[in-house]
Amino acid sequence: MPLVRIATTFAPTPAQAEKVMAAVTKTLAQQFDVPEGFVHVHIMPSQLMSWGGTFGNTTVVDIRALADQLSDESRVSLGASVTSTLSEWTPPDRTEIIYQAVTLDDVVIDGTVISKRS
Repeated sequence: MPLVRIATTFAPTPAQAEKVMAAVTKTLAQQFDVPEGFVHVHIMPSQLMSWGGTFGNTTVVDIRALADQLSDESRVSLGASVTSTLSEWTPPDRTEIIYQAVTLDDVVIDGTVISKRS
């Protein structure tokens, strides 16, 4: 945790995807004060998407994190950083970031609910 899913119309090269994944991982680890190994980033390239009925470069970023990590201030600064990172792929006015707050009861690793792990 946190988890980031980036759905985009852009078709990055493997090097471009790795660069963005590394930058987003570092940004979220710093923002949420967790090791980079705790950050999960998924890129779904070449998606068929429209924005306001028009086609073109579009990106939707889904960021899931623990509820106490998503203050209004962190959402604004994180959004600005991620939007800037993705600006080579998509114009900022066609990049949408959606935050979802989760609890430790919402996350299962290795068959165990995180809040129940000892």
